[in-house]
Amino acid sequence: MTDSELEKCPAALAAAEAQNAARAKTIAQLRKEILQYEEIGETLKRRNRALYLLNQAGQVFSSSLDLDAVLSSILDQVRQIMGVRAASIWLVDEAANVVICRESSEQWLIRGHRVAYGQGIVGWTVKHTQSVIVPDTRLDPRHYKGIDEEIGVEIRCILSVPLKIKQRVIGALQVVDTEINCFSQEDVPIMESLAATAAIAIENARLFEQVLRDAETKTTLLYEINHRVKNNLASIIGLLYSEQRYGGDGDRQTLIQDLIRRIQGIAQVHAMLSETEWAPPPSTS
Repeated sequence: MTDSELEKCPAALAAAEAQNAARAKTIAQLRKEILQYEEIGETLKRRNRALYLLNQAGQVFSSSLDLDAVLSSILDQVRQIMGVRAASIWLVDEAANVVICRESSEQWLIRGHRVAYGQGIVGWTVKHTQSVIVPDTRLDPRHYKGIDEEIGVEIRCILSVPLKIKQRVIGALQVVDTEINCFSQEDVPIMESLAATAAIAIENARLFEQVLRDAETKTTLLYEINHRVKNNLASIIGLLYSEQRYGGDGDRQTLIQDLIRRIQGIAQVHAMLSETEWAPPPSTS
């Protein structure tokens, strides 16, 4: 039907306009759905990348039992995954009832800085065992400005998550920036996953250090005991030789000589055990 014919037929014109409107609506709906699918696709890409990086981070964390190396690798991975200005790891000192900055990615985040339980965002995180986002520190009374003053940098945005082993909090993992609104709720599960893996790696490294300290203590004690036993056995043998020189009947001399041989045998066995550090004999099974 031509335009001139449509003009002569109002009903046909109205039908055509309605059809065009329906088509336009359908096209708009399709465009909206395409945009939604694209957003979903981008979200899936980001999540897949995060999962891949989290898996890589777990492997990196477990590659060493040296605590300093573990902490450094954690911060490297956190900065790579989160794309943040700076990150830090705070560990609980239960004896002093404080939280200490054990490692940081930037020099202006002071290592060794201490805050009390509940003080600042990191202290709040540890005390309440909850993750927290602070979009603008100027608007959050929990933010401890003493750290800003000490480091000479104003921290404006913070994301802090607890480091937990089962139900025990051992510290906090924190990322910060000098700009506001840098973190969103989508970042929280990623940081919590990093923190869960990091906490295990930190605890393993700590346990390994404790084992090394215990081994050193054991070695020191064994050396001291061996030294004293060796000296005491030598003293006893010396006393027996002195007693033997005073003479006496044959039975007495035989008894003393027998005691000397026995103690010398004990001393020899003790020396052999000392050389092997009192390790158990190898299993024959």
